[in-house]
Amino acid sequence: MNSSQKVCNEYVDKSNFIRHQALQEIYASTNLSPSNYGSPIQIDEEPMNEAQSFVRDPANFISNFDLNDSSVPEKYREKVQRLKDVLAGEGLLVDGGLDLGYQVPMRFQIAKVLYYIVTDNVKIMPPDARFDDNEPNLNGVQQIIGYALKNPNVLLYFGNGLKRMLRAEYSDKNHIPKELGVAGRRPQPKTS
Repeated sequence: MNSSQKVCNEYVDKSNFIRHQALQEIYASTNLSPSNYGSPIQIDEEPMNEAQSFVRDPANFISNFDLNDSSVPEKYREKVQRLKDVLAGEGLLVDGGLDLGYQVPMRFQIAKVLYYIVTDNVKIMPPDARFDDNEPNLNGVQQIIGYALKNPNVLLYFGNGLKRMLRAEYSDKNHIPKELGVAGRRPQPKTS
């Protein structure tokens, strides 16, 4: 680099420094910030403890709770209570929703969703059609079904309607879990 280039670079550096100082004074006097840096932030006196903000509160995850099943028809209340006890025992269902490992349970109407699952109606609507107007309930049904498919012993507590719908989703009928069999159906002997 020759001497004229050095002088030129020093001049550019000094002029950039002076321009930067002038801009800082203008922004400070008007309480504004440069447009490419965003607006100024206000710093709170009490810093937030990041580690504490992600700690689960055990009070939100009570698995021994009473279910208000007054909206469930009488003949299904025992089945709903039994499924609630099984899911709570598995650690999936807690008071207020499903424990999916987040800070708070995934909230939905537990009694309504469990009633849908244990119903024996063979003309039951698919979950996405039944709960199309209530996304939390739809998510609750889908999470419980997904859990049950991974843990087939939970399928034993499902109603015949949902079991029939789940069996229909298997393309290879030889791979249907035995827990998806319909309870109470026995082949009738052929009479001649």
